[in-house]
Amino acid sequence: AKEAELQLINKILEDSEFSPQKFRQWRKSNEELLQDIERQYTQTDSPSIDTDSKNAKDKASTLTLSDGEQLVDAETHDDGGSTEAQVPMQTHTTVTDETTENYFYI
Repeated sequence: AKEAELQLINKILEDSEFSPQKFRQWRKSNEELLQDIERQYTQTDSPSIDTDSKNAKDKASTLTLSDGEQLVDAETHDDGGSTEAQVPMQTHTTVTDETTENYFYI
């Protein structure tokens, strides 16, 4: 059944006279198929987003900053206004169970 539906979709897409009105008619008669496609699409996209946000929260919870310290990006962008002599950087290494991460503090 799915293969027949895919062949029908390909036939419609190859139609050079396919108009917005034809699409609306096709969509109305195939609403269930469109909903099934949307469900499958959201199921394949959602897990990676949830996993990434969970990993980010876990990493953020292991980091602690002392008073006066600010976490900054390891890659500094040169805006021409500061030099190494003007802004000394301190480094801090955090060791977790599996990884070692370096943070730069101003």
